[in-house]
Amino acid sequence: MPLAQYTQPIYEAVVANLALENMRREETERQDEAILTKAFECLTATKHVIRLLTENDFSAATHDGIPPVHVAMCILVNVCRHAVNGSRSNLSQVCEKYRAAMAAVLDDLDVVVDRLEDIAEGWCMAADKELTANIRQAVSASSTRQDTEIQDWRITLASIPD
Repeated sequence: MPLAQYTQPIYEAVVANLALENMRREETERQDEAILTKAFECLTATKHVIRLLTENDFSAATHDGIPPVHVAMCILVNVCRHAVNGSRSNLSQVCEKYRAAMAAVLDDLDVVVDRLEDIAEGWCMAADKELTANIRQAVSASSTRQDTEIQDWRITLASIPD
């Protein structure tokens, strides 16, 4: 068999391998796009939780209802931090097309989770009956003064005995 006849099967194998690599790359892109979409969904859902917790008045909430909400927030904070850290550690494996967007979403999720953690800390304080009573007492004592200027909340809280 002349040597020229060997080139066709070689090139057919090259084309088949290139097609396989192209399919793998496209699949990787689809997976990265799906992960990016899910990251956006996480960001949206977590921002929605923050809006719910910051735009509603919970002053009439019973004390018994506070701990389950606080526990749920703590679980959300932990799960989200774990997901963000895991995604960030795999960021170098995300295809170039989506890498910058994924990094930006992860940065946004970090900020949102920090905010949620602050809110959860407030709910933890609200779950502590003794601390809540002390805060009410300090606020009450602070509001009976004749000062026209509102005292900084940090100073008011600092006046609560340990």
